[in-house]
This record gives sequence, structure tokens and C-alpha cells, in this order.
Amino acid sequence: ILRDRSSLRFHVGIQFVLYVYLVLNLLGYYVPSNSVFLKFWGIKSAVFVFIGLNICIVYTMRMSRLNLYRRKMREEWTTMLADKEEEERLWTLAYVDALTGCYNRHLAGQVLEKYSAASKDYCLCFVDLDHLKTANDKFGHQEGDRYLKTTASALTAAARDEDYVFRYGGDEFLLLFSEKNCSQVTDLLKDTGEKLKQYSSDKNFPFIMSISFGVAQCSVAETAEELLSLADRRMYEQKRGKDRRKR
Repeated sequence: ILRDRSSLRFHVGIQFVLYVYLVLNLLGYYVPSNSVFLKFWGIKSAVFVFIGLNICIVYTMRMSRLNLYRRKMREEWTTMLADKEEEERLWTLAYVDALTGCYNRHLAGQVLEKYSAASKDYCLCFVDLDHLKTANDKFGHQEGDRYLKTTASALTAAARDEDYVFRYGGDEFLLLFSEKNCSQVTDLLKDTGEKLKQYSSDKNFPFIMSISFGVAQCSVAETAEELLSLADRRMYEQKRGKDRRKR
């Protein structure tokens, strides 16, 4: 009780009220003209105060314990929240790309292994930014970073909550679409590429943004590595086709 100030104040207050009540009743006990009934009433008051004081002590001790447990729970909750925030911070450092906010290559490997082990149906898409090096060399790395971040935002907007967008390398992104087929993903990436071109024009970029991509369904490869390699080859085939058309 002494360690819990709120319980201590309550306890002292009740004791004071009981003491005043007892004094007022016992003063009447010693008045010579009082009847026997009033004297018994004074004795009853003393018994009442004694019982009330013990009830007050028991109640105050329980309240003190509850307040102590409440403080401990609050401290443990604060510590748990701090640990969770630290865990999330470390997870972000380990698995999230700092520039684009996408997941990184390390997590991509883990997710692909998990999906392959669980035999989940998914479509893998390898995306490469067109002419990022030219943008860096001609307009500076700040514009190149803007190219990367804008593309990452467009790809993330195209993905659902159950899908994944990874920054796989410098100008490469890897997308994993759960339970989508290649034609659906191809249409989705074409729309995203068109939006990027339109966005770069509207936002006055000094260059036109575009992407090349390759899509592969998980059922066409036995391992995640083979599927990744296939999507990568298809992406480069599309990129070479663009370069030939420009010539």
C-alpha cells in the first residue's frame, strides 16, 4: 500500500472518515444522560469501525496489487512494442530496397523457394528498365533514381496485396503474381508500360520511360531457378526486338 500512492490516499481517507465517525459516536457514549440503548449503539459503532477498517485494508491491498500488475503490464506492453518496432526496422533493413521501397533480391529467393516447395500456382515476370544507363549518363543519377522510383510505383500499383514486387538488381525488377496466367500478366505489364510512357510525358521527364519484360508460368519449369532464367531470356528477347525496330 505504501508503494501505491493512489491506494495509500484512499486508505488514509477511509481511516480518517472511520475515525471521525467513531469519535462522534463514542462522545455520546460518555454523556451521563444517555440511555443504555445509546451506549450499546456506541459499542456497535466501534465494532462497525473495526470491521470497516479491516475491509478497507483488504480492499486497498487488492487495489494496490491490481495497480502494480497494471503498471507491470504497461511496462511489458511498452517493451513489447519497442521490440516489435525494432524487429520491423531490422526486417525492413534486411528485405526492403531503400530507394524504391520494393522487396529486395534476398527476399525474392526465399519467396520463390517457399512457393516452389508448396507447389503454388504463380506467374513470374522479369522486368528491365529501358535505357536507364543513358538517363544516368545524360541527365544525372538523380533523374535515374526518379526513373527507378517511378517505375517501382507503377509496378506496385499493378500488383495486388497477394503479389510481390522485388527490385532484383540495378535496373531489374521481379514480379510474382499468384494464380495469374501469362496472358493476364502480359496485358497488365503492357498497360503499365503505356502508363509509364504517358506519365513521363505528363510529368516533363527529360526522357521517355519504358520497360521490357519476360513472363513465365511456374508449370513450364521444374525449379524456381529455371523459371527465373526463362523469364530473364524472354525479357532480353523483347528488349533486343525493340532495339532492332529502332535501327
